[in-house]
Amino acid sequence: MDTSTLPATGDLMAWKNDQEARRRSNQNYDATYRKNRAERMRLAQWRCEIRTPGICIGAASECDHIIAVIDGGGPGVDNLRAACKPCHKARTAQQGGGYRTPGQPLVDPEPRPSTQWGGDLGPQPSRRRQ
Repeated sequence: MDTSTLPATGDLMAWKNDQEARRRSNQNYDATYRKNRAERMRLAQWRCEIRTPGICIGAASECDHIIAVIDGGGPGVDNLRAACKPCHKARTAQQGGGYRTPGQPLVDPEPRPSTQWGGDLGPQPSRRRQ
């Protein structure tokens, strides 16, 4: 079964969660990555190296791949940089949301409406406290 789609609707999932995808993830985040991550954090003195104005909190808790793994970037110390959570989140969003399959565009797809609004819902109870 192809786990890249939801069985009930056929909608695409955000990421694949099959055995092969988990194997590739474990392969990319192995002992070498963990050792290099610790070294990058030490070299950066646990300070964010992205420094996005307006959102950076300064203290790094994550590592960012400068060149994404999917684009050929490896786990080397020179391809990692220390990042605070807000900066890493913003950079990942800028890159297209993180994990993607080879050839997947970096832009977000057009949104699809998912909420169907009914007609008149009638009088609603007051939420004002007495």
